[in-house]
Amino acid sequence: MSSAEAGLVEETRAGTRDIIEVCEPSSELVAEFFDLKDTQLVIREGKFIAEGSEPLKLLLKNKWGIQPTKILVKPSAYERLKEDISASAFEPAIFVMPGKKMAETVGYYGGARGVFCCGIVPKNRTFSWLLKNVLTAKKRKWRILAIDGSNNTANLGSMVRCASAFGIHAILLSNDCCDPFYRQSVRVSMGHVFNVPIVRVENLSECLYFLSTEHDVKTFAAVIDKDSTFLKSIAAPLKDRWCVILGNEDKGVSDAVRGISGIVKLRIDIASGVDSLSITNATAVLLNGLREREAEDIW
Repeated sequence: MSSAEAGLVEETRAGTRDIIEVCEPSSELVAEFFDLKDTQLVIREGKFIAEGSEPLKLLLKNKWGIQPTKILVKPSAYERLKEDISASAFEPAIFVMPGKKMAETVGYYGGARGVFCCGIVPKNRTFSWLLKNVLTAKKRKWRILAIDGSNNTANLGSMVRCASAFGIHAILLSNDCCDPFYRQSVRVSMGHVFNVPIVRVENLSECLYFLSTEHDVKTFAAVIDKDSTFLKSIAAPLKDRWCVILGNEDKGVSDAVRGISGIVKLRIDIASGVDSLSITNATAVLLNGLREREAEDIW
């Protein structure tokens, strides 16, 4: 491919990484980043888009094998990130483009402070994979977040970020949840979709029952039922292995999950006149509340 065809200005090396400077916004070298104005952009051909410095840093150092393939940055952003890029075990292609040209490529100006990355959505992440590679690798303490039927990409991203903040080891998604690798989910999570293992399962209630009966996981379902248990009444110390389930934004936790034997229906004590919290706020309150009731603070 000639320089004219590729829209190349210069190809240099930084450490052991090739850096390609691109001046043509329509260059096929950066086709994955064309027209990103749709914040809920559906995954293209098994690839996701991450935006911003912090998500890129988490992607570059993720330990779950989530593969970045291309980085598109403006020159000043590259200077800020070049050490992170060089230190990564991954070797994505790196494209540097002036800010105004980048705006033409992505379809808007000022996005993500001039940092975009494309990567491959992980495949074959099954419940069995989670048990073999994540949960059983932990000694005795398991913290699990299960999300049952969430169909809002921003909410899902925020819940993932909460999970990472409170030391959750794994996230289970019901089969009808939206995809955590949609662009908005990745962005709102601040890249923590790369930090916490996330697995979609065919039958969430069966998986939760298996965890309860075979691995002694104490399971809580977040509800607003009057006959449910208040979070503040859960006594410490909590079992070493626990899971909390958050449901659909409108319908809550499904009947199938509610019917799991031994499940504890849990609610947050809030002021009169307020019927509920948002699902993202409830996630943060419940995760922190349960973690604080553990026997000892082991992250």
